Amino acid sequence: MPLDEAVRSFPYPVDKVWNAVSDTLDILRWRVERSDPVFHKVTAKTRMSLWAWGSSIVIDVSTIDDRNSKVSVLAETHQALDWGQTRERIDIFFRELQKQLGKAQSIEYTLDSQKCPYCGKKTEDESLDAHLKEQHKELQRS
Repeated sequence: MPLDEAVRSFPYPVDKVWNAVSDTLDILRWRVERSDPVFHKVTAKTRMSLWAWGSSIVIDVSTIDDRNSKVSVLAETHQALDWGQTRERIDIFFRELQKQLGKAQSIEYTLDSQKCPYCGKKTEDESLDAHLKEQHKELQRS
């Protein structure tokens, strides 16, 4: 069963991102199975078609600080092979979420190496969030 995950941060407070996640799911017409607005977590199902299996998607929105949020998406297709559909659905979700949030750029986390997407430094001794706050203060909105 193919399983894929992606994490990105957005320069918006968690409530704004949470509302955009809800709008994104509506636009994509993915069925919400469970939603927890207190902990900002939602489980949804993608639609199945003649050419694609359905996937289960878990979306978790968390606070980095009062002006920045992180969105984690875990997707699983319940078939032995999915021909890249699981990853494609994650990418579709983030593209539409970006549209809903506007022009601000998201930051894609590299989960394996924790490598900074701006300077390329490996952040093994500190979290990527802490590195971004300390080394890339120009990214923070005033």
